Amino acid sequence: MKTLTKISFFLITTLYGFNSTHIGKFLYVNSIVRQGNLLIVATDGGVFTYDLFNKTLENSIITSSPVKLAITQNALTGYFVDFLGNLYKWDISRGDKYFLASVGNITSLGVCCDKIYTESNGRITAYTTGGIRLGIMKPSPATLWVGRLNSLKKGDDKILFLQPYFFIDDFAGRVDLSYFYKNFSDLWVGTRGMGIYHYNFTLKLKDDSIQIGLPFKQVKSMAAIDGKIYFGGEYGIAKMKDSIWRPFLPGVQSGLDCPSISKLAVLEKKLIVGTECGIQYLSPYGFRDIRTRGRLLGVFDDELIVQDGNYIAAVSPDGGKLLALKFPFDVEEADSFDGKVLLLADNKLFALKGKSLKPLRSINKFAPIYAFATSENSIYAVTESGLLKMKDGIVEKLAYPFRPYKNRHYPMMVSDSRVFIGTVNGVYIYNEKNKSVSRIWQELSNKNVLSLLYLGGRLFVGTANGLNIVKF
Repeated sequence: MKTLTKISFFLITTLYGFNSTHIGKFLYVNSIVRQGNLLIVATDGGVFTYDLFNKTLENSIITSSPVKLAITQNALTGYFVDFLGNLYKWDISRGDKYFLASVGNITSLGVCCDKIYTESNGRITAYTTGGIRLGIMKPSPATLWVGRLNSLKKGDDKILFLQPYFFIDDFAGRVDLSYFYKNFSDLWVGTRGMGIYHYNFTLKLKDDSIQIGLPFKQVKSMAAIDGKIYFGGEYGIAKMKDSIWRPFLPGVQSGLDCPSISKLAVLEKKLIVGTECGIQYLSPYGFRDIRTRGRLLGVFDDELIVQDGNYIAAVSPDGGKLLALKFPFDVEEADSFDGKVLLLADNKLFALKGKSLKPLRSINKFAPIYAFATSENSIYAVTESGLLKMKDGIVEKLAYPFRPYKNRHYPMMVSDSRVFIGTVNGVYIYNEKNKSVSRIWQELSNKNVLSLLYLGGRLFVGTANGLNIVKF
């Protein structure tokens, strides 16, 4: 079984010249067709094949613009796709794409034997698999279609039982019934934001769903636990492990009360979740409350650091308050260094240790400080003087990557001899080995970066419009 990351990174090179994968738009489904044990799915973020037997993602191709229709002659070799009114073939084995023909606004795409068929307003045109136009032609009876010719109409009696689900249920997203695909007793329904729902025609009820990627756009925070990566946004949490995605959406089943996730952290291999309704943790039985008040800043030395009104509180894992110190500023970011918890507030750094909460004067003389991050032995800070590094009390100016502005959030982290800084114009990267600055922006689904996580040679970039994975 090939995983999402391995396949996507290989194929994306021909599209962008950079190993970047957009995740999140796979939930915006434009067409579905079943071929063997696979669903071939065209989405706003590209094409993926889903193994119905193993319930995992098989292959994926990432695009910067929506793919309207997708079908395959042989799932092992490639796809035929309608991309911006042009017909392409993507070769899976080589990772190359080939322009075949300009087809305009078609509503169905078919394949059989050595021919490809396009349909628009009942007019069917044939092409060779190499893209040569053969003209108007009656298709073979064995042609497999995707799009309008294999869909059910809205007024069809067979789908009247779906009305209560898709025209009332807010969790379904906006549904266009042309995205239906029926196969024997199975009905797959693509939505505009919640992936694919599966219905059983015999039982006339929903019995499964396929949600590849994120159930939300804004990725505000990330955390990693034993090979699992959690992404928090304005509408819940998604977990990625290998090629398996699982969403945790608000509701009775999950126990997640508040939709907007502000902070994810890890405590003893447990996921700690900060929401606008307080702080929870993920148990095997769903989300459970730790504390109903306060904003989670992070977890350090097995304690939760929380801002509760005009106080900074240290909270035990069971929710008990260990310490509360008055603090008049809103904390923008928190990290740990040399046995202290560092807090960025009022464009200065403050150090919390024991019952002491004091300004970090050695670096505050370079204030205003707009962002900071720590490594094992250094503090890095973005200031008006540029990117600074403080080690053993000595401050070194590294670079001037961009001009920072007050009251803007700059997520920042240090890993693998690199300093990553998220901005509204992409990610700036300072490489300490060769003292160079680079920027990632064209590869992102949105330049406004909200969160960062570097793990195993991959940079996960949470943006205002989905997740991007950049491989180094």
